[in-house]
Amino acid sequence: MLAPGVVVVDDALSAPQVEALSSAIAGSRLIGDSQLVGGFVTTRGFGLACHASAVTDAVARAPFLSAFVDVALDPALRQRARPGDVVDRVLGAFFADVTALYLNVLVVPPGGAVERHVDATLGVVPGDPRTLVPRVVVALYVDVPADLQGGRLRLDRDGVLIAEVEPRRGRLVCFDGRLAHEVTATTASGPRVSCVAELYRLPRSRLRTLPRLRVQSNGFADVLQRLRGD
Repeated sequence: MLAPGVVVVDDALSAPQVEALSSAIAGSRLIGDSQLVGGFVTTRGFGLACHASAVTDAVARAPFLSAFVDVALDPALRQRARPGDVVDRVLGAFFADVTALYLNVLVVPPGGAVERHVDATLGVVPGDPRTLVPRVVVALYVDVPADLQGGRLRLDRDGVLIAEVEPRRGRLVCFDGRLAHEVTATTASGPRVSCVAELYRLPRSRLRTLPRLRVQSNGFADVLQRLRGD
């Protein structure tokens, strides 16, 4: 079940690219308890926040994300997710289409879930009452266990379900950043792994409050804790 504002592509990356991404994530020391709060408590992963001008530097911290980032930043994909947004098209002709992005590797273990929310990882600043959401959100399923039950992406507008996407390895989903969404509880022999990109057009006043590049990871803390325990 799909609706305007939701795009699904099954061949955005090749099978070898997805396999290489899967292997790199599995071996990455950046993976740890989730750096996100609230409804992500049962998940694991890491995040990279950056200005659009620092994408190259961000990818250098996790080179295996390069192919995913290239696809996520494709303007044609964003246009398909927000086809009728005339104001955005006009602004995009005069200003940067994307000024900041948040990359998140999301690992949902068996039994895990993600509660309903609207993405705004870079859109909340202390002291500013405005909450800015991404223009679009792009997600790529990297690992989907063959015996997975649940783990579906459910999207709604104003509390009304408009789309439900079944996870499939290599499947890419792009949706309007204003949509609320959740990941249903999973039952499987292994984790459901995805890469997510929140793409923002933040005004300059907001950009000045954000570091040019920030790595968010509890993975190294996990390594240190294990070493101390040994």
